[in-house]
Amino acid sequence: PTENVATVADCASVIEGVSRSRNALLNGDTKNYDWDSGYTCHQLGSGAIVVQLAQPYMIGSIQLLLWDCDDRSYSYYVEVSTNQQQWTMVADRTKVSC
Repeated sequence: PTENVATVADCASVIEGVSRSRNALLNGDTKNYDWDSGYTCHQLGSGAIVVQLAQPYMIGSIQLLLWDCDDRSYSYYVEVSTNQQQWTMVADRTKVSC
């Protein structure tokens, strides 16, 4: 795809993660978020944030907006799957402070 396919309009959904507003991660709003709304997270050391797309895609890139309302930093990795059983890591930023 040449456009963002991780949107509610394109039938994507967040199937794992914690958010006060369902699919806040996929609404496309990258400006209006605070401690109370507009983000998705998971507990460190357990769980994940999982986005299910409407169909399998060959994805060339992704963009993540990490929490920037304080001085914390992150490390992360991205895995993909077509069956939620077998996962392949496609990005590894576990040794990088992001």
